[in-house]
Amino acid sequence: MRPTIALDVAVLRANARAWREQAGVPLRAVVKANGYGWGFGTVVRALEPVVDGFVVADLDEFVRVRSLTTRPVAVLADVVPSELGRVLDAGGLPNVSSAEALAAAVAWSRRSGRRARVRVGIRNSAGWAGLTPEGASSLASALAAAPLDIELWTHLTDPAAYEEQRATFEGASGTLRAAGARVVGTDIESSQPLAGQRAAGQSVRVGVGTFGFRFGTGPPLRSAISVTAPLVERLPACGQRIGYGSVRAPSDGWLAVLRCGYSDGFPRGSWPDLGILSVGMQYTIVTSLGGWDAGSVKLVGAETDLDHLAAGAGIGEHELVLRLAHGRTDHSNSLAG
Repeated sequence: MRPTIALDVAVLRANARAWREQAGVPLRAVVKANGYGWGFGTVVRALEPVVDGFVVADLDEFVRVRSLTTRPVAVLADVVPSELGRVLDAGGLPNVSSAEALAAAVAWSRRSGRRARVRVGIRNSAGWAGLTPEGASSLASALAAAPLDIELWTHLTDPAAYEEQRATFEGASGTLRAAGARVVGTDIESSQPLAGQRAAGQSVRVGVGTFGFRFGTGPPLRSAISVTAPLVERLPACGQRIGYGSVRAPSDGWLAVLRCGYSDGFPRGSWPDLGILSVGMQYTIVTSLGGWDAGSVKLVGAETDLDHLAAGAGIGEHELVLRLAHGRTDHSNSLAG
C-alpha cells in the first residue's frame, strides 16, 4: 500500500503557456536535475510543443536532452573548451567564461564558416557560471573581436537585491556593447523574478514554475503534481493525541489515517487550514467533519497552492518538487532514452 504521486503533463504544458503569456517573450523550460526528478523523457516531451527551448545544468544533461528534442538547448555551466565544438555541432548554446573557451568558439566559427551563438553569463553570486562584472570588462575586447553572436544572461538570486543585480547586469551589458561585442539576445529572469511582471530580457527561463509555483504574483496556475493517499483507518477525533503524541485532535469530527508520509516524499509541516494535523514517516493524519466513502484521500491536487505547501513545510519550492518526484511510484519514461 503506497500513495500515488503523479505528474499531469497537460497541466505542466498549460502552466508553461501561462508563464510565456505573462512574460511576453520566448520561454525556455529549465529541466535540470533530470527534469526536477520527474524524468527528462517525461518533462521534455511534455513541454516541447509549447516552449521555445530548454535549459540544462551541464554537458551530461545536454547530451541526454539533445536526444529528446530539436529545440535549442542552453547550458548553464561552462562547457570545457575541448567539448565546446561538440555542443555547437549539436545546435546547443554553450556558456563561455574564459579566454580558452572563447578561442574554441572562434575556432568552431572559422571551421564551420558561420558565427557561433554562445552564452555569456554575468554572475551575481557564487555557485553560478559566468563572468564577474570585472571579468566581463577584461574579456570585452576579445569578445568584440570574435566572430560570435552573444546571448547575455544572468541569474537573479536574492529578491532583496533584484534591483542591484539587474543594475549590475545592465552595467556589464553596456560595457560589452560599448566595446563592440555582438549582443543578439538577453536572458534575465527565471520563475521567481518573473512573477507579476513582463520580461525585461528577450527570453526567460522557467523551471519549477511550470509545476504550479506562482511565487505569490505569478500567472494563474494549477498544480501539475498530485498525491493520493490510501485510507488506512477512520475514527472519531475525540481530542486524542495523534502521530507521535505532540498534537491533539479536535474534540469533534473525524480523523483519517492515510498511508503517506515523509518516506514517500510528502514533507512534514503545518497546514491547519488544510486539516493536516500530523505527517509521520509512513502515515499522515487529517481531519474532516464527516467520513470518507472512497478508499483514498487526495492530499495534493490541481487546486492545491504549492507555494503554501512548501511554505508550511519550511522548504524551498525546488526541494518540494524533488521530494515528491523521488517518492512517486511510476518511474516509466523517467530517463532520456
